[in-house]
Amino acid sequence: MRGRFKKYQEFLHTLQDVTGTSIGELATLIGKKQANVSAYLNGTKAVKKGAMQSALRHLAEWNVIRDVTMLPIANKASICSHPGIYFIYDSAGNCVYLGQAANLKTEVGARLGTKKMRHGIWLDQQMKKTRYSINKVAAYVTTFRVDSSRLRNNLESLFTITVINQTQNSHVEKFL
Repeated sequence: MRGRFKKYQEFLHTLQDVTGTSIGELATLIGKKQANVSAYLNGTKAVKKGAMQSALRHLAEWNVIRDVTMLPIANKASICSHPGIYFIYDSAGNCVYLGQAANLKTEVGARLGTKKMRHGIWLDQQMKKTRYSINKVAAYVTTFRVDSSRLRNNLESLFTITVINQTQNSHVEKFL
């Protein structure tokens, strides 16, 4: 059994090397205490099978971090510059657009400045159906940091499919 513990220790070293993380970052990544990961790596504590199973389960989870929720559009400068997915809402809280971005801050700003709503809405007193820019109806934004491009695409696809009648997205993405 002692040889197996050594293999687990080597695996943790390899995982740290491949991810390029510090001991503290590795601990966060695998859901363990920093002191335990340090002890595992330097060999003062044996890495047991249960700890490895738990670490791998934690590592394989979707890493989605909430950035801002229902942030008023006027405060969009506080959106992070990380990759992720975003939702733009009107003043009634209806999702009018959702998308994915390599840089949330620049993408949300660009989307507000350039995108017209796909379908017209009645917004003025004349009851004339007009295609407004998203910026004209946008009131709030919600963003989630998602580092994996594959996961971003899959989440955007899932949300687009589930709220397709509500959003102004012009296409439905495919899952990868």
